[in-house]
Amino acid sequence: MTPPENATRAGRVNPVISCWLRPLHVARRRELRSQAYSSHYANSYVYQARALHLLGRGAEAETIMAQARAHFDDTSISEYEEAMLHVARDDVASALECLERHALRRANGAHCMAVDPTFAALHRDPRWRPMLERVGLPDFSSRVGGQLGRSGLNADAPVPVPATS
Repeated sequence: MTPPENATRAGRVNPVISCWLRPLHVARRRELRSQAYSSHYANSYVYQARALHLLGRGAEAETIMAQARAHFDDTSISEYEEAMLHVARDDVASALECLERHALRRANGAHCMAVDPTFAALHRDPRWRPMLERVGLPDFSSRVGGQLGRSGLNADAPVPVPATS
């Protein structure tokens, strides 16, 4: 069993997120050493910033996003990824606005928002269903939500353990 799986079974969220961050820190150090900015991926900054927000390290997350915005053009970070950051910041209104713009443009991955657990916290908001209707997506909230909290993680919820045969 992997360290993230062990931490999840034990109900520890921060170690799980920390396990996700470790490879990002290594990759980021390598990227900076190489100074080959053309080979960077903007979304690697987004995912690192999102994890930092979830760890309560918002200032670090904003610094990383400022670096990303300085290195990439306005189209490199999608509205979908911006929405992920807004959810990590608990900014539901901005997350919904970003997702709606993304879906109305029929952008890549827009159809995933209805089932992406990153957005499970939005399912409880009364603006979620009308937004999905406006963009022509089905509402799977009752199938996705349940135990998922902020950004798909809820430290207080029991962690389901799959049955073994």
